[in-house]
Amino acid sequence: MNNILQQIAKIKDQPFRDNLAQVIVNASSAIKDSDLPFLISEFSEFYKSQLSGDIFPSIIRISTDSRTENDKAVTHVPRIVIIGDIHSDFNALSLILNKLAASQYDYFAGAYIIFCGDYTDRGRRPFETMRLLYALKTAMGERCILLKGNHELIRYSCMMLRPTFLPADTSELMNRKLSPEVNNLYFSYLSRLPYLVSLDHCGTKYLITHGSIPRHDYAPHYNEDKLVECLLPLSDHSREGIMLNQMLWGDPGDASSSFRGTELRFEFSKAEFNEFMDRHGYDILIRGHQPVDSGVMFCYNNRLISLFSSGGHNNPDSCYPDDVSSPAFVILNEDGEVLFEKVF
Repeated sequence: MNNILQQIAKIKDQPFRDNLAQVIVNASSAIKDSDLPFLISEFSEFYKSQLSGDIFPSIIRISTDSRTENDKAVTHVPRIVIIGDIHSDFNALSLILNKLAASQYDYFAGAYIIFCGDYTDRGRRPFETMRLLYALKTAMGERCILLKGNHELIRYSCMMLRPTFLPADTSELMNRKLSPEVNNLYFSYLSRLPYLVSLDHCGTKYLITHGSIPRHDYAPHYNEDKLVECLLPLSDHSREGIMLNQMLWGDPGDASSSFRGTELRFEFSKAEFNEFMDRHGYDILIRGHQPVDSGVMFCYNNRLISLFSSGGHNNPDSCYPDDVSSPAFVILNEDGEVLFEKVF
């Protein structure tokens, strides 16, 4: 078993897309029990590298307009790739990256790639999926953004990962196979994944998150400027922590939806959505969380876009072959067009 992070270090001066095929092969190699010490070392190396910084923002702001000194001409506008839930679907993730590599545009050198969370659980190859994600993040640095999903809400106590949801097969697998030390690092890493991206791109302001707007009881507390100052990890009992965790669970509902219960998963109405978006100056919200048959679903006059990137009828790695017939991802190009790409 080859250390995939060491492979990335060796090719750091080469185009990543030229080496993608070999990275995928190394990430996909079957992991035997005899390989676990190498896997533990590799994961530990990645988590320590990601935890070495001092600042872990809850929201990331990106403005893609880079203007000249006279502020008249835009010199470069990068593309933005947005990928929905993966759920241990190594096939889908590798196909998405291969599609990006086949383009004349070098996405790995010039674009932002934003993942909407839920990287593991339910699918067939969690460790392989994690290895490929970690290789991509290592190669791209800050231009690869891994947002937190509800399947990243995990605690660590008594030397065990303690998920806050079910099913949680990846945490159970890690508790059985990996060491307490690396699992504690995994928990620390997940607790520092950002919740949101606020994106200004070609005159459109996007909010990108895993689930939704805040629930009605915390929506009035949302303030982007204040969230920029909130560094992770946040207390689950703080107002900001409760609100951001809520934003991992909501789904769009019909005209009558205005959920007033206390359960984690909730629905919000079109009126609530439009009020939130207009108040904070967002034009479009892009999110994952909800399996949709065609991979993409539009709601509320196309201001809310749901996408799901795992599935496919003949995809043995996915838990969603019947729920998501055509998984998809989104590309925002340099002209501001919103392009929808099928995985299969």
